[in-house]
Amino acid sequence: MTVAGPWRVAIVVGGVVVVTGAALGAGVALTSTSHTPSSDAGRVVRTAPHHPAKLTVARAHGGTIAWSRPLRLRATAGSLVQVTVRRGDGRPVHGHIASAGARWVATTPLVPRASYSVTAKLRDDLSHVVTRHVAVRTMPAAHVVTTAIAPLSGRVVGVGQPIVVRFSDPVANRAAAERGLRVAMSKPVTGAWHWMSDSEAHFRPRAYWPAGEHVALTVDLQHTQLAHGAWGENRVVRFDVGDAHVSVVDVAAHTMTVTDDGRTLRVLRVSTGRDKYPTRGGAHIVIEKQPVRVMDSATVGIPKGDPGYYHETVYWDVRISYGGAFVHSAPWSVSEQGVSNVSHGCVNLSPSDAEWFYGLAQPGDVVDVVNAKTPPVLSDPGMADWNLSWSQWLSGSATGAVRG
Repeated sequence: MTVAGPWRVAIVVGGVVVVTGAALGAGVALTSTSHTPSSDAGRVVRTAPHHPAKLTVARAHGGTIAWSRPLRLRATAGSLVQVTVRRGDGRPVHGHIASAGARWVATTPLVPRASYSVTAKLRDDLSHVVTRHVAVRTMPAAHVVTTAIAPLSGRVVGVGQPIVVRFSDPVANRAAAERGLRVAMSKPVTGAWHWMSDSEAHFRPRAYWPAGEHVALTVDLQHTQLAHGAWGENRVVRFDVGDAHVSVVDVAAHTMTVTDDGRTLRVLRVSTGRDKYPTRGGAHIVIEKQPVRVMDSATVGIPKGDPGYYHETVYWDVRISYGGAFVHSAPWSVSEQGVSNVSHGCVNLSPSDAEWFYGLAQPGDVVDVVNAKTPPVLSDPGMADWNLSWSQWLSGSATGAVRG
């Protein structure tokens, strides 16, 4: 007799099973010379084939799955005994075994653009416990919130420069966003985040940055849901802090004392804003500078035809507010500089002093206006960061966390 097919073949002789063939698809020749109804001799015993236990990921296509659905695993030709799932950064994904070991379902939500490693123990049809490994990756998010950051990477800035992060969309989950904004410093100092609005956060130290500081901002928000259906991005920005330039403009004394790391470089004669157009008090920071610009008072609310209207070509312009305040050359007011305040809110210098200050100034330098009759405008980027007490600054943090 010849038996072919995917079976193991055995002959029972005197109650003893003798296996004579087990190859899939192979013919096995058997010969029987005697047979009685009461004897097992010559009886063919067929046993079922062994199928290896398999682990599959539901709804996976080329190793990729949707992040918006729970991770589901399936066992074939076996049952799940234990499952361990970890994200690429080591964070665990929790879940439970269901359907008598046939399935495992995650209870931890997935995130976009993440890799996951699965290790599962299964009991196969021979009651052996085997280990299987699977790796999957989630698809990108449909909507990504991008960031615009100041200062730019590679820049050298002054000791008053805040880190500014502007989000392309409003952030609902501010605390999670804040935790994903990590500031590293070569000379650690105390600092914190403060939300200026639902789409803009600033970081500043408790006091000014130390000169020579190297700062790195790591934006780690790719796996953070900032608002419903909106996820963040990952990027790194690095910048350096230059010399410690702090200038004190004394409105009452008509002087500007320029220092570098506490050492006085020069005391300059100035003329600040007249009573109708006063220079705002408080700590300002240098925003930008231009060697020459046309200043039109209509842009700051003084229209043509007004007695205070002006339209001038002005040299050595250092901007210290978005409201129109500059430190600049004013040859027309040299006789008043050091004596009286006649400007429209800017800090007037002689041409030579203005050129010298322009060459020294860098974005983020501090220009502190004292003895002024009007307070700073906290909504103005030039005055927004250093005119709050430390407790006021911390109150604008979503986490209250202090770094450094």
